[in-house]
Amino acid sequence: MLTSKCLIVGLAGSVEDGLREVARAEMTKLRDVTGETVHLAIPEVPELVIVARVDGTNSLRTFLPLGTKAPLHATASGRALLAAMPDAAVAEVLDSGLEQFTSSTLHDRDDVLREIERTRRRGYALNAAEWRPDIAAVGVAIGSRQRTPVAALSISMPLNRYQETDLATVGELLVSACRRIAEQIHDRPQSDPGFE
Repeated sequence: MLTSKCLIVGLAGSVEDGLREVARAEMTKLRDVTGETVHLAIPEVPELVIVARVDGTNSLRTFLPLGTKAPLHATASGRALLAAMPDAAVAEVLDSGLEQFTSSTLHDRDDVLREIERTRRRGYALNAAEWRPDIAAVGVAIGSRQRTPVAALSISMPLNRYQETDLATVGELLVSACRRIAEQIHDRPQSDPGFE
């Protein structure tokens, strides 16, 4: 019997096949440079859904099954998506509730808003074990033709490696990759349903 997770992955895949196809090469390059796992997520407000993954090459690496749903406010991909949304859309997400998942989770509305503003200034989002203990990530949104976020890429890693990583460099790698993906999306024909 099919579960709801299969349905989520199937529906997301039917709409996002083109995006995943475009993103795959950039995700692989990011993995090859960093050795870390790269995830592609799409917004399903007030959450996101993991629709593609390129596994890291380190012996100790992070793993999320395709179809996994995660909170926008407590993940790097989610915060990147929030930072790319209009303020009214952000308020709607925050009004839906801010669950605390670990002792590090930002769950106060003002704290989350401040972190969204920092993400907008930096150009990339950070998550230091706020959703899953001992797992951290850096994330960047991918924009559509209308400059709204259609997806996000994240590089995730164990917290101890995150603490030793040059996060600005990882952020720049992600920003460049997401820019190239967005450019390829914009070059596709208007009739492509994955990019309307």
